[in-house]
Amino acid sequence: MPSRSYSKKRIKQIRAEFAAKRRRQLFTLIPALIAIVAFAWAESTDSGKLLGIDSGIWMPIGIASVAVLVIVATIDWRCPACDASLGRAINPDFCPKCGVQLQD
Repeated sequence: MPSRSYSKKRIKQIRAEFAAKRRRQLFTLIPALIAIVAFAWAESTDSGKLLGIDSGIWMPIGIASVAVLVIVATIDWRCPACDASLGRAINPDFCPKCGVQLQD
């Protein structure tokens, strides 16, 4: 496996960087999901509002949150060792390009 060419210290650093990337993905996903659910919920009410906010406001918030998620994923979801894209994998164990182990 290519990861054997890295020192133990570098492998630990790669795994820590990957863990930080996963946290960033999660922290951008949560607001997007909340805004989308809020929009759907507001649309399903008789008043078209949730927490006093019209569904017409929740929709742009949801779209903006998803856009931020896509941008963060495109820029940040890369292997900390070789900088290759990690693709659509949600929680990869290994980099598809260099094969470095990203988590224990």
